[in-house]
Amino acid sequence: MSDNRTERLRHSALECLDMAKASTDIRVRRTLLCMVEVWTKLLDQRFVTDEVNGLVDMLDTVTVPRESAEAAG
Repeated sequence: MSDNRTERLRHSALECLDMAKASTDIRVRRTLLCMVEVWTKLLDQRFVTDEVNGLVDMLDTVTVPRESAEAAG
């Protein structure tokens, strides 16, 4: 995951949160808090995707003994 993209997502979430705290209009606050949730979910999704890709890369390098592969199939 690009550190720059991660920082932009994190910054956007924090910016929306700060604006929500400062707003006195309940509809604006609700909208901004929904945006915080969206930014946070995008950030979480990026981390999960990277973890899965890393695991797949790691599994690609593991050698399976021939006997185990035949027993599993």
